[in-house]
Parts: sequence; C-alpha cells; structure tokens
Amino acid sequence: MCYGFLQVPRGVPQHRRAVAESLADAGAKGDEDLHATTAAVEVEQVHVPRVAEDIEGDVIHKTVIFVRHGQAVHNIVEERVKEQASRAAEACGYAKDSTQFQALVKEARLEALRDEALRDAALSELGKAQVLDAKHRLEHMIDGPRPLPQPTAVLVSPLFRTLQTASILFPEHPKIQVSRVLCERNTGLPCDRCSDQNRGAHSFPHIDFDQDLSPQSCNLCSSECEENAFDVRCRSASLAKLLQRTEDQTIAVVSHKGFLRELERGPLHHACAKEFKPAELRVFDVTLFPDGSMDASDLVDSTWHTSQ
Repeated sequence: MCYGFLQVPRGVPQHRRAVAESLADAGAKGDEDLHATTAAVEVEQVHVPRVAEDIEGDVIHKTVIFVRHGQAVHNIVEERVKEQASRAAEACGYAKDSTQFQALVKEARLEALRDEALRDAALSELGKAQVLDAKHRLEHMIDGPRPLPQPTAVLVSPLFRTLQTASILFPEHPKIQVSRVLCERNTGLPCDRCSDQNRGAHSFPHIDFDQDLSPQSCNLCSSECEENAFDVRCRSASLAKLLQRTEDQTIAVVSHKGFLRELERGPLHHACAKEFKPAELRVFDVTLFPDGSMDASDLVDSTWHTSQ
C-alpha cells in the first residue's frame, strides 16, 4: 500500500481526525474493510458548508466540468467474465449475497484483468461513440439558452483511455495538460498502468505532457505502489492545488470512475454521490479555500442535461 497522501490537514477537529485514522486503518486491511468502516463513520462526514467570511485569505471560485472516460476494452472483458463467473457460482449453488459467490466472481475478474494485453487499455468502439454523445451534450450546454462557459483549460489523466476521451471532446483545444493526480486508482493491474509515455505523446501531439502540474511525489501510473480507496480519496484532494495554480475560470477534468467517486464523496463533500457512468459529465461550482480545501455545488439544472 502507498500512503504518500495520507496526511490529515492541520486544524482538523479531533473527531474528524479519528475518522481519517479509522479509514486509513481500514484501508490498510483491504477494500471490504474500508467500505464497512466508511459506512460506520458516515455520520461523521456530514458536510457543514463553510462561510467565506470566516476564512482568512482569498476564496476562489471555478466552474469545473468533470468527465469520466468512455467504455474501455478492459471494461468489456471485465463485464463478460463477471457474467460467466456469476453463472458458474449459481450453478454451484451459491447465493448471490454469499461470501463464496462474491469471492469466485472477484477472483475471476482479477484473473482476467491481469492479462498484459489489457495494459493501458484503449476505448472500445462503443466507448468512442459514448464520448461523441458527451461532446454533443457539452456543445448543447455551451450553446444553450443558459450558456455554460467554454472550458479554457483541460486537465487529463495520462492513461490512454482518458487521453482519447479528451481528444474526442476537445479535438482542437489549445490547452490540454496531463496530470498524474487524475490517474485511476493504482490497483497493480495492467489496465490501470500507463504504457510507454511516448505512445501518448506520439498519438496526441496537441496534449501537453511536459508541464505536468502534479506534486513531485505523485508518480502513480507507473509506480509499483498500489493504492486502496482511501489513498485515492486523499490524492484527489490535491486537485485543489492544481485548480488554484491555473488562471482559467472554467476547466474540464477528464478522469476515471474510481478517482471521481473518491473526489466527489470526499474532498467535494457529496457523500451520497453515485458513480460516474461512462462518458458522463457533471458540472460544479468549485470553491477553493486558502487552506487547500475545497467545496462544490452542483450547477446542473433542468436546462443542462449531463447524465446519460
């Protein structure tokens, strides 16, 4: 496990520090314990909005468009294997909610995803079509009766499927920058590990790979250091610094289901947020505080339809 991002900020109340330490302890044991502990302490994570007048220093507001990549090739393999393993488990007489059923399906899924042919998996044909649909929805939001500002900067994970997604969504955008902070959780599986960086640089010459704004300690796509969900939640908090460093007011962030889930449920304080669907867009007014924390309010209304 990697705990490079597990620092509890100064000034955190004691009861919230205890929550963080409980989650860190659960994370060290594995995802199942982590989810159980998260549920047990959910009451401690009730969001209390911050009042700008109570904060020393400048409070910054940004409009941020969060995007999950479209369906990737490894997603197809994963779903097929899960269905096959589920049928096999049922044939063995295991109930769907039994430990045996879940263990069989999980092991079959992991075994399939260990295939090196899935390293840094690309979008499927369906995934490309999903992103094109998302592009049309975004254009409708920008050109609609209540116009959404055009994003003047795009931050994207260096994994191939997100680079493809950003390129389809913003084919001629002059300011697309790679940030390793936005990587998917490092599971150690090939699908979540970057291939040779030259592959991305050669395939996407309009994307800036040289000015990665990520902290120096964040080298997750190629690192041997695996993460659990709590690691990702702590890493996602680093997005506040990236947003503060850019002068752009409207920014698109192209990332992954796991990263976006932990970002939204953690640093953005949307504890009950549903997971992003493939190529789904969500728009937030993000408030950045001087202490490095952030808050977010949903900007989607009846005029802007972003979910599939």
